[in-house]
Amino acid sequence: MKRITEEILEIVKEAAVKASASNKFSELGSEFGELLTVEKPRNLEFGDYAVNVSSLAKILRLPPQKIAETIVSEIKTEDYEINNIGGFINFKIEKDRLNKSLTNIIESKENFGKNSFGKGQKVLLEYISANPTGPLHIGHGRWAAF
Repeated sequence: MKRITEEILEIVKEAAVKASASNKFSELGSEFGELLTVEKPRNLEFGDYAVNVSSLAKILRLPPQKIAETIVSEIKTEDYEINNIGGFINFKIEKDRLNKSLTNIIESKENFGKNSFGKGQKVLLEYISANPTGPLHIGHGRWAAF
């Protein structure tokens, strides 16, 4: 199962390629996808994830708002509510999409979250606590790190 951020990035890239193929943009080139990243919006009212397309403005010679509008017009998905604000394409995850993800997790039972990272290696785990009889200070955290 793909991570949501990877899925969103793929959706935006495919829509940008469609827009370029239908001559709504000039030619994008193959490495344009490296300029796009998925991030959390500062204002959660906009959505759960956002893709900033302003990095494509120099390539396409268009304002970011126009680029975002064109890409959004090419996106066809029922898993996300999509809007664009000032050069950002915002994605809000629909409840059906979340329910599908939870169903996949429940059905996978023992396999969800398992991996073989560190298998067969010994680990030294120590418990460190602050002196309970005195006041806490920055040294307690520093000593725990060492």
